[in-house]
Amino acid sequence: MWRMRWWVAAAIAMAACGDTAAGRELPGTVLVRTDPATVAECPYGGSVVGSGLDSDRDGVLEDGEVQTRTVLCNAPPVGAPPPIVIRLVAEPIGAHCAEGGTAVQSGPDRNGNGRLDDDEVVKVDYACGEALVTRLVAEPPGARCVAGGVVFQLGRDLDRDGLLGDDEVEQAEVECGDVLSRDVSVQTAAEVAALAGITIIGGSLAVNAAALTELALPHLVQVRGSLEIADDNLLQRVAAPVLQTIGGRLTLARDGQLATIEAPQLHRVGGLVIDGNAGLHDLTGLPALSDIVGEVNISRNASLVYADLTAAALRGELTVEDNAALAHASWTFGFTAGAVHIARNLSLETVDLGQPFAGTAGAVTIASNPVLRHVAIDGFQIAGLAIDDNPALVEASLAVSLVTGPLAVRGNGPLSLTLTALSQSELGIAGSLSLSGPIAALHSRYPLVATGDCTIDATQLASLDQLNQVMQCGGAVHVTGNPRLAAIPVLAVGSSLEVRGNAALRTLPFLAQDEIAGDLEVSDNAVLHDAPSLELLRRVRGNVTIAGNPALKQAFGPGLEQVDGELVLQGNVGLVEPGLAHLQHVRSLTLAGCPLVTELALPALSELVTRIDVTDNAALQHLALPLLRRADLGVFDNPQLPTCELEALFAALLGDHQQSGNDDATVCGR
Repeated sequence: MWRMRWWVAAAIAMAACGDTAAGRELPGTVLVRTDPATVAECPYGGSVVGSGLDSDRDGVLEDGEVQTRTVLCNAPPVGAPPPIVIRLVAEPIGAHCAEGGTAVQSGPDRNGNGRLDDDEVVKVDYACGEALVTRLVAEPPGARCVAGGVVFQLGRDLDRDGLLGDDEVEQAEVECGDVLSRDVSVQTAAEVAALAGITIIGGSLAVNAAALTELALPHLVQVRGSLEIADDNLLQRVAAPVLQTIGGRLTLARDGQLATIEAPQLHRVGGLVIDGNAGLHDLTGLPALSDIVGEVNISRNASLVYADLTAAALRGELTVEDNAALAHASWTFGFTAGAVHIARNLSLETVDLGQPFAGTAGAVTIASNPVLRHVAIDGFQIAGLAIDDNPALVEASLAVSLVTGPLAVRGNGPLSLTLTALSQSELGIAGSLSLSGPIAALHSRYPLVATGDCTIDATQLASLDQLNQVMQCGGAVHVTGNPRLAAIPVLAVGSSLEVRGNAALRTLPFLAQDEIAGDLEVSDNAVLHDAPSLELLRRVRGNVTIAGNPALKQAFGPGLEQVDGELVLQGNVGLVEPGLAHLQHVRSLTLAGCPLVTELALPALSELVTRIDVTDNAALQHLALPLLRRADLGVFDNPQLPTCELEALFAALLGDHQQSGNDDATVCGR
């Protein structure tokens, strides 16, 4: 204020002095005024001092006369610091607490919401060995909650009894109304009662080891997280009459006496786990459950007879394991589903998996169900199929558009297997095909086309003609140990071919190509007498073994020109004609134990032969290699093959030559 007076006095003095000294009239008097500062200029208040000439001499400094402005602001007020708040968090076993305990977090409540938020934590102390426990208490209508609510109490378990006692409560938070915004865990009947009026739980709800005989949630409509009811050997009934959705997984686990589930309006869950509930008979208490987003796991429920959820469209993985009483499993999949695993269900008789619209599913495995008799899989593309070790299985039907991985049916009962291609042209298998075990019949309206190996092993199949005369394999083909198999359809082989131990196989009319990229083996087929398809064969890029086929009369036709590996003709006691008249190239050649072969003539053979072995051929009389210039030869125990002929042959060839046990008596040239 004294500054303002000084400026006014100075202005008067200047005016008086000017009038006297100059003898003329001055333009005006200097005036000063003070106005409040705006909030923009001074957030905490202040003043603006203005000065200028009183040009109109009315004694008032008007806005247009202000020549200078000085802003004077008040300093910010000095307030109290925010209060320090704490939060208790369970500390798992680890670096801070070897046996677990409680983390005591603290920091300033900067946002004034009354609780410690994650970004407000500045210090953490650890109370090791003192587990954090919680308790729910009903909050009656009153000053804190007009309509009532729930109090969340927590503290350290100082007496280590697993429960929060009144003297152990260190923190309490109140949520008013019928909506809870957090995860909830309850262990006592009193805590369950505190939830009686709750309609929505914004987090998850866990009811674990609560020693209840009945769990009733009469008004609960939605759980946005998961719902877990577990480890209560007294619990017999769960009732949630208006519950509609569970955002996370519904888990009922290890509740030994649970017999009744009542959730008639529940239509959507994020997943379903029914595990280890010995008293549960069926899932009829979930009649409206139509949408299961995540996995379904139904396992180790000793009394569960029916696991069907007729309204459900699965979108995740399905596991049904070790349910001793389960008799039927019928499931429908959504447009996109996960893998399926059904195993070790001792009473399971039928499995029916369907998809109403074309879609995709993961790999399907059905294994080790001892009384399973019928399997049907219908209507979608699957990532693979394995039906293994179901000894009573008599019927299996697969109707799909494509199998994008391996298809295997192995070690089951004498079943009838029907494969239907929804594509109306072929059943595509983007992997291997394996049919093994006592399969009695195989039906397919369309050809099987596999990109990988194909194995038909130890079946009871009499014929593969049902495959519409065509079977294509991008890899190796193994037809082995099929005692009744008499015919095979036309076959395209990607690499190797093995036909071994098929006691009833009489002909090989199936090879539809002139080259095999890998090995060829035809062995131990007791009545095989004709191999006309091998007449088309021109080249084998691997090894060739024709062995132990007692009825085989001719091995190859005139087309065979090249074998990149070894060629073995051994133990074919009925073989008369090897069929090697046009063979030009082979790495090594063995003719052994073929007592009806009288001549081994190789008139075209001239290239890259390292060794020829001719052993124990009782009727062999001639060995002719006119174009060959170098090879190691071993010729033993051919009693009708003249030694003198061999000596002449040895003289014409370079290489290591050995012979014994041949016909030393015959004199050549007579």
